[in-house]
Amino acid sequence: MILLVLALRALQSSQRNGYRLSQANRLIEHRKQMNQQQAMHTMERLQHIDPNFSAKAYEKAIESAFWKVQVARQDQKLHAIQHFIADGLSANYTAQFQEQQRLGYREKIDHTLIHSIRFKSFESTGAFDVLTVELNSSSTEYRVSLNSGAYLSGDRKAATRIEYWTLVRAHGAKPTAALQGLEADRCPNCNAAIAIDSLGHCLACNAAIRSGQYGWVLLEIVQAGESGQPDANTLENIQRYQSTKDPYFNVQHIHDRTAVVFWRKVTADREGQVAYLHKFASPDFCQNYQQHLQFDHEDKRSFFGDCKLGRVSVLGVIEDTSVDYCIVQVQSFAYRYSQHNGDLPQKRPKWHRRSHLMIWMRKHDVTTHIERCLCSLHCPHCGAPDESFADPICSSCSQPLNLGDYDWILVDYLPFNSSAAKRWRKRLFPQLSSYCLNNTSLTATSIHHHEPLTSVDAFAWIINIMLVDDSIDETEQATLQEMAQRSLVSQAVLEHMIKKAKKRELVCPSPKSYRQCRNWLKAMIAAAYCDGVVTKFERALLEKLGKTMDFGKADIDILIKQHQTHLLQSTRNLAACRI
Repeated sequence: MILLVLALRALQSSQRNGYRLSQANRLIEHRKQMNQQQAMHTMERLQHIDPNFSAKAYEKAIESAFWKVQVARQDQKLHAIQHFIADGLSANYTAQFQEQQRLGYREKIDHTLIHSIRFKSFESTGAFDVLTVELNSSSTEYRVSLNSGAYLSGDRKAATRIEYWTLVRAHGAKPTAALQGLEADRCPNCNAAIAIDSLGHCLACNAAIRSGQYGWVLLEIVQAGESGQPDANTLENIQRYQSTKDPYFNVQHIHDRTAVVFWRKVTADREGQVAYLHKFASPDFCQNYQQHLQFDHEDKRSFFGDCKLGRVSVLGVIEDTSVDYCIVQVQSFAYRYSQHNGDLPQKRPKWHRRSHLMIWMRKHDVTTHIERCLCSLHCPHCGAPDESFADPICSSCSQPLNLGDYDWILVDYLPFNSSAAKRWRKRLFPQLSSYCLNNTSLTATSIHHHEPLTSVDAFAWIINIMLVDDSIDETEQATLQEMAQRSLVSQAVLEHMIKKAKKRELVCPSPKSYRQCRNWLKAMIAAAYCDGVVTKFERALLEKLGKTMDFGKADIDILIKQHQTHLLQSTRNLAACRI
C-alpha cells in the first residue's frame, strides 16, 4: 500500500514537472519568436528604405566599429573612430580619458567575444533614420597603471554585456555608401581614405561626413536596463512642435547636445571652473553655478566625479511667447569627491545613482540646423570647432553662443525630485496627477503609466532588502544571478552592487506606495517566470520583498497567477496569428 502511494505521488510529481517543462519550453520559444519577429520587422523596414540592404553587410560593419571602439577605449585615443561618432559620444570618451589620466590608470579589455548582433528597431521619421542594434558580448575589463601597465583594480572574470547602439543618418542619405565610414574607413561620399579636418569635413571632397548626411553615425551606447522609448504623450508633444514650429526638431540633436554639456559640466565640477560651460549655458546659469563650485568658508568643497552617463530622455518642449524650452531627464552614476583648498580631491566610497532635469532654452524664432545636429562641439552658427572653451564668443564668426540665438542653451540643472523640477514637469504636462509628479522612481518612459523602474534600480532595491540580516547565502546569490541574467543586468554590475550594499554604500530608490511596490513585484515575477517556473527560492525572495509593503503569501500567489494568465493569453494570440 505504501509503495502504491509513493508510486502515485512520483507519477503526479513527474506529470507536474513535465507540464512545467512543456510550459517553460513554450514560453522560451515564444520569446525567441518575438525577438525574431522584431528583428525581421526591423530588417524589412531597412529593406524598404535601401533595396540593396544586406544584414550580413550591416553586421560586418557594426562588428568592425565595435572592435575599433574597444581599441580606442584602451588606448585613450579617438583618432580611429572620430569620423563615425557624434560629438556627444566624443565628449563622453574625452572626459573619461582625462579623468583616467588624472587618476593614473587606463581600462584594460581582454578576452572579448561578440556573441550576437541583433537589429532591435528602425525608425524613419522626421530628420533622421534611427537604427538601434543590440550587441551581446563578453570580456574582462579592469584597471591598469597608465605608466607600468600593472593591475590596479577590477574583476578579471569575463562578464557578459548587452549594449544598445543607436546609429543615425539623415533621412534620404545615400544608402549604398552608408556603411563605409563604420567598416572600411572610407569617405561615404567620395570613397577616399578617411581624413577629416577640424570641422569634421573630408579633406578630399569637403563633405561633412559626421553630420549623418552621407552615412551612419554612432550617436550613443547604452547598457541593457538603461534604454527606453518616449511615451505617447511625449511623442505627441514633439510631433506637435515639429508640425507647428520646427519640422527639423529631433531628439537625436538634443541627446547629442545633452551629452556634450553633461561632460563639460563634469569637467567644470572637477576643475572648479564654470568656464567649460560658457559656450553652452546662459550667463545667469554660469554666474550662479560658479558660486556652487567655489570653496566654502572652511576652504572645502565637494563634487561628483568618476561619472557614467545613463539614460537621456527628452520629455517634451514648452513654447513661450519669446523663447522655447526643452525638458530633458538625465540619469547618471557617480562618486562624490571632497576637496580642501590646495589639496587633491578625495574620493568617497559611496556610489550614487542620480537623476536630474536639464532645462534648455532658445529664442522662439530659432529652428534646427539639420547639418549640425550631431556636431554640438561646433559653433551652431558657422560650424567652427570649439577652440576657446572659456569664451562664449565664437572665435571664427564672433557671434555670442550663450544667448539662445542659434541653438539650445542650458538655463537650469535640477534634481529630478526638486520642487522646481516638479513645476517644470507640471508645466509641460498639466494633466499629470500629483502621484506621477512626486514619484521619484518614475523614468521618462513611464511617467504617465506608473510602469516599473529600471532593472538596475530594481536589483538595488532587492539587494538592500536581502542584506538586512547582513548576509546573502549561496542559494540567494544563485537566485539573484539567474534573475539578473533574465532581466539583462550584467554579472559585473550585480556583483558591484552587492559589494556596495555590504558596505552600506548602495544608494537606491524604494517603493513609496502600495501600488508602486506591486508594480515592482510584477517586474520581478516576470524575470523569475522567464523559464516558465517560479522556484521555491524565487518565491521566498518575492515574499521577502513583499513584506516591506505588507504583501502576504496570498498576494504573491495572485500576482504570479495573473502573470501566468497574461503569458498564456499572449501565446494563444501568437498561435492565432500564425494560423
